[in-house]
Amino acid sequence: MAAEPHRRAQILGAALACFTARGIDATTIADIRERAGATTGSIYHFFAGKDALIGALYVDVLRAYQASLLERLSRARSGRSAIRGIVEHYLDWVGENPEAARFLFDARRSPAVASVEEELRAGNRELFRGLRRDLDRLGVARGLPPDLLTAIVVGPAMTFAREYLAGHAASDLRRARRVLADAAWAALQPEETP
Repeated sequence: MAAEPHRRAQILGAALACFTARGIDATTIADIRERAGATTGSIYHFFAGKDALIGALYVDVLRAYQASLLERLSRARSGRSAIRGIVEHYLDWVGENPEAARFLFDARRSPAVASVEEELRAGNRELFRGLRRDLDRLGVARGLPPDLLTAIVVGPAMTFAREYLAGHAASDLRRARRVLADAAWAALQPEETP
């Protein structure tokens, strides 16, 4: 049925709106049902309960972000544009999707997300394969393990994004985008010998 993926997406969108407005813990299936204009049965047709819905939303949001990152990275023509592009894409995505970004931060340690951990690992393996392929193609970050690459390139941007989303950042996204992209590229430059 063509309507099923659309209906599932509507329910997930309503859930995200409810989680944003009320918080993950305070949101009920009834809140989501009302926001989606759905029946309780239609929600349970797609999701076994609230935890399953949280897990599915987390996976969907993260996959969409990862796919858009890989698509952007595939267009990079230099190591510099790739590394800067990873940071710029992350902060652009946060700016364009603040509710989804907040949800990813807020839900990460939820038992509901722990239940989809294998799906998340599979998605991360696919992301890191794509990152490695494109970074190797561009001759940058060779031999750097994914955990260190992520910490160096995206870690500072994630820290800034948390502050920005909480309303505590003094800098705007445009400035952070430029400064943090420059810093990520500088961090991966080979050391100069004296």
